[in-house]
Amino acid sequence: MKKCIHYISCDTIKYCKEAEASAISFRNSSTNVHIKLYTDCAFKSSVFDEIVKVENYIPNGKTSKDWTEGKLYFQEKIRLLSESSFEKNLYLDGDTKSLVNVDPIFDMLNKFSFVLAHDSCRTNKWSDQLGIPICYPEFNLGLFFYDRDTTKEFFNEWAKNFELYPQPHDQASFRLTMWNCNLRYATLPPEYNHRPKVFHHNQQTAILHGRGDGFLPEIKQYENNIFLI
Repeated sequence: MKKCIHYISCDTIKYCKEAEASAISFRNSSTNVHIKLYTDCAFKSSVFDEIVKVENYIPNGKTSKDWTEGKLYFQEKIRLLSESSFEKNLYLDGDTKSLVNVDPIFDMLNKFSFVLAHDSCRTNKWSDQLGIPICYPEFNLGLFFYDRDTTKEFFNEWAKNFELYPQPHDQASFRLTMWNCNLRYATLPPEYNHRPKVFHHNQQTAILHGRGDGFLPEIKQYENNIFLI
């Protein structure tokens, strides 16, 4: 078996149960896949092929209130995923559910080192300090596919950047690492990481593309809302 889906659920059983529900949907959406759960909780489930005992990386369920409560979780997330014994990998947050067959996405790892989805928030205050054009947004790291053999050095650099640029999330350091690397990656269309509207921020229209009477009202709507990248 070459494929693995990874979940990390710490602090309370509810996150394990959330991951379990997600794993059921992805089990039904892929073939010959190993599903692994990392958790500090005393949790048992036949849905997972492997449950790995770890320490509690997110005491009190807090990962973003301040730097100290997010640092350990993301440090260990990077380490655990980098040590995968499987060739093709998918990391998932527990609040995910698959509605389609994801085998074709795993197959894309024959050509690409990563298969990613843009983050709906695009960037944040930590990411904006890195000097990267805003039109190169963050990737959502609650869902990403990666090839083990071609990303080893990337994970090393990502871990270093995470230490160099403190933030309570891992996406800014990933964005910086990706910006500076030469790996091939594919970007999934947004329907493969559909997010609630509450997570869509600062997405002003940048370029209009269309013609005809039906499009004119949209042009009028946006012509006074121009912003510069």
